[in-house]
Amino acid sequence: MPFPALRESGDFSVIAFNRHAARAGPWAARPGANVMVHLLLPGPGRDQCAQWE
Repeated sequence: MPFPALRESGDFSVIAFNRHAARAGPWAARPGANVMVHLLLPGPGRDQCAQWE
């Protein structure tokens, strides 16, 4: 795929991602990454999304 893509489980844990997603959001490529935790709690995921153009 030429664009970022990731797959989440029912609890929003990242279970798969492509290299574009790892480059666009390095926090999503970390072991144990959880989309809701990274977007709602202070940290790099939330900062990145808040500054996204």
